[in-house]
Amino acid sequence: MISKRIFPFFFIQFFILGFGGAIVGPLIPVLADFFKVRLDVIGTILSMNAFGILLATLFSGIIAERFGKKNIFIAGCILLIGSFLSIYFLSYLVLFTTGYVIFGISLGMVQVNAISIISDFYILNKSKMLLRIMTGFSLGSFAVPGIVSMVLLKNISWKYIFLSIALLNTFLLIIMVTFKILGSEKIQEKENFKNLFIANKKLFLSPIVILCGAISFLHYGTGWAFSSWFTTYFKGQDVPVSTSSFLLSIYLFVFGMGMFLKSFVFTRFDEKKIMQYSSLLAFVFLFVSIFIKQLAVKFILILFFGFSFAAVGALALAAAMKKYKDYSGSLTSIISGYGWTGVVILQYVTGYLTEKISAGSMIYVSLAAIFLMIIFTSLLAYNKKL
Repeated sequence: MISKRIFPFFFIQFFILGFGGAIVGPLIPVLADFFKVRLDVIGTILSMNAFGILLATLFSGIIAERFGKKNIFIAGCILLIGSFLSIYFLSYLVLFTTGYVIFGISLGMVQVNAISIISDFYILNKSKMLLRIMTGFSLGSFAVPGIVSMVLLKNISWKYIFLSIALLNTFLLIIMVTFKILGSEKIQEKENFKNLFIANKKLFLSPIVILCGAISFLHYGTGWAFSSWFTTYFKGQDVPVSTSSFLLSIYLFVFGMGMFLKSFVFTRFDEKKIMQYSSLLAFVFLFVSIFIKQLAVKFILILFFGFSFAAVGALALAAAMKKYKDYSGSLTSIISGYGWTGVVILQYVTGYLTEKISAGSMIYVSLAAIFLMIIFTSLLAYNKKL
């Protein structure tokens, strides 16, 4: 019975995480006016949120091996609800910042332990189920621009969006408490706890974990930076923000569909080959788009890029989990930690080069990162020791 309920539950949970993670982007001008601050202040809040995600990602999976994945997941859900309720009820910038940073911490806790629980529950279909769960995150991000536009057009306060997310997650939390989850037990013995840290040291030094982590670093960082600076790039192509925001929604939808559809091809190719081919195709489509002047054709090529680029980071995590099946929580923390580090660094690099050089810097940073991904995924695919 639980097998029929657990997947839709986590899919909705990831949809909420994707929605919450993307919600501030379209609201940046509104928030700047509401709090009477410059845009760079809102940008700093986004960076602090990403750093909170990184910290939680690095430690929550490892801590969950000690205190139980279900318990840490529930703690993350409670923090998520509390953070969004505080944003709804309080109107000071410092409290908004605190709430959104706490949401980042909760996102990391919930995401890491949800992935770990799914990988433990669907042992035979791990890669497929991870991709389908993460599709929910992409679709949550895709839904944001439309819902924000509808709320603002109806002259509804933007705060009700945060309240709605908090209430929906409260309902999911009540359901979660009733589930009997694999890996929810605690490690009580001192010796077992010591062995856990020895195992984590081994994971950090493992060549396949380092390689998969590097792929995750490049994939997460490129994906988030590309989406964040998407409208800025097209503004440099003389496309108004109102139009490019709509194009961004289409791009995110295609990206999500790429993740979902790739979950059906594991009968013909393994994760390593899919990562390699996806990286190669993504590089080709994005590279060709540089030389295209017609905006419609350029956007179509970028859609093909998004479809090809999707899922590589998730597949890197799945490949590492196949090597170390008994440490899904720790592995999820380590690989995801690499990924969110990539987000923090590549977001800054892309923004700096966009400000100092040109709006087209996003494309060149992405191409450089994907070129490295091709090298790393090829090593993973052809090195028999890995």
